[in-house]
Amino acid sequence: MVNVIKSSDGLAFKGSKLDAKTWLGQGSALYELGRYQGAISKFNRALAIDAKNVQVLLHRGYAFCEMKDYERAITDFKAVISLDPHNALALHGQGIAQAKLGLYQLAVISFDRSLLYDNKDHKTWYNRGNALIQLENFSEALRSFNKAIEIYPNKYRTWYNRAIALASLNLFTDALKSLDMTLSLKSTCHYAWNY
Repeated sequence: MVNVIKSSDGLAFKGSKLDAKTWLGQGSALYELGRYQGAISKFNRALAIDAKNVQVLLHRGYAFCEMKDYERAITDFKAVISLDPHNALALHGQGIAQAKLGLYQLAVISFDRSLLYDNKDHKTWYNRGNALIQLENFSEALRSFNKAIEIYPNKYRTWYNRAIALASLNLFTDALKSLDMTLSLKSTCHYAWNY
């Protein structure tokens, strides 16, 4: 019989040798609860057993993003990409961290690479559009938002950012229509009312 005890970073098992998969599971559960530091601790334990575990590195990278430790997140995402060059989630995560660091050109490259392997991920299209807005490439940003909406039309933030791109291209009537759609999805979106 395995005894369960509480530890500072979540659940631990006494009297049982845990494998990387178990540590990953515990870390993932903590991540879902928003306990990112505890999740990272579990992921570290998994990596001590299996340093090249793609899933653990990927999860830890996203946990580092949540902790706003973008440099360490990028390190983990690069490790995943070196082991699995077609990993769309790692490329997407790398792009998110690069954008958070203001490295928008690099972020767009990461998002583009991610889309080579999964072009149906509306979140990648959305994040690509946001990075392109920062680069003032509004027509390409609009294309990204349109693709994100085509895949998942119910995200009010995509409609809102689409309106910003349209207004930046002096397409005000279309921008207003996009804002109307934003408000139909979330009537309490105060910044859409303001814009």
